[in-house]
Amino acid sequence: MDVRLNRLFFRATSSGTLPRYSGGMARGMLFAALKNYDKHIAQEIHDQSGVQTYALSGFRTYVSPGDTLSVMDKQLGIERRRKRDSTVRAGDILYFDVATASEKLQEVLPETFEQPWAADKTNVTMEPLQIREAEVEGILSKEIPKPFTVRFVTPLSFSAGPTYWVWPEVRYLMKNLTSIWNAWFPGAKLDAESILEKYANRVHVVFAEGRVLSANAAKGMRHTGWVGSVRYDSDDDETHGVFSNLVKLGFITGVGRGRTAGLGRFYLPKVLHSDRIVKVV
Repeated sequence: MDVRLNRLFFRATSSGTLPRYSGGMARGMLFAALKNYDKHIAQEIHDQSGVQTYALSGFRTYVSPGDTLSVMDKQLGIERRRKRDSTVRAGDILYFDVATASEKLQEVLPETFEQPWAADKTNVTMEPLQIREAEVEGILSKEIPKPFTVRFVTPLSFSAGPTYWVWPEVRYLMKNLTSIWNAWFPGAKLDAESILEKYANRVHVVFAEGRVLSANAAKGMRHTGWVGSVRYDSDDDETHGVFSNLVKLGFITGVGRGRTAGLGRFYLPKVLHSDRIVKVV
């Protein structure tokens, strides 16, 4: 199965606001566009059982030099990135990422850009501009140092029986990412039980700083989870290789609950960052 990571660019045609965690809004917009294109396809993608084969990020404001999409603010020849706040102004260029192993979604996603997109519960309307694809193989082959830091930027939590767990525990991370791997790469499945038994106790949290926050994952549904930095170290190179490979997948797909609404998103400072995975020249 082919895994793709696409960045969807839009121009705001009216002003409005974005929620702090806008992945749920991005998902609402995506499925509204899919429904307008073909309601049966939208239903098929929405209702898939088991581990979902798509994941979204929230919206970000796009700022880059030397490109037709640019809204770069320059001062004395130095690039200055405008901080995203809750306000969107008409003319702003925004993007969110769609990662998917669904052939159907990969096929129809470009077709949805032939129609207008509207954001749920806001006055923001957006004009689709273009889709640009990231190199997934490049991300998965990236060398990760040992130890390494993970910065969780949207609330992370895991299902744990009748409740949920709001801490980036190694065993929960490895279990969840292995299940995602097996759903997204069915031709190269991993033995989750043996991986946990052999490697989970060889990875350790050596530093953590953050807090627990809440976000809307869907209408009337709030997810609470961890946001902050965690530094992991492994006992040996073999364990590091297994764990870091799973983490690279999680950089693409998110991890834990609410991945389809932009939750469980993270980056690796100085190694993998969402701003630099799509080349804009």
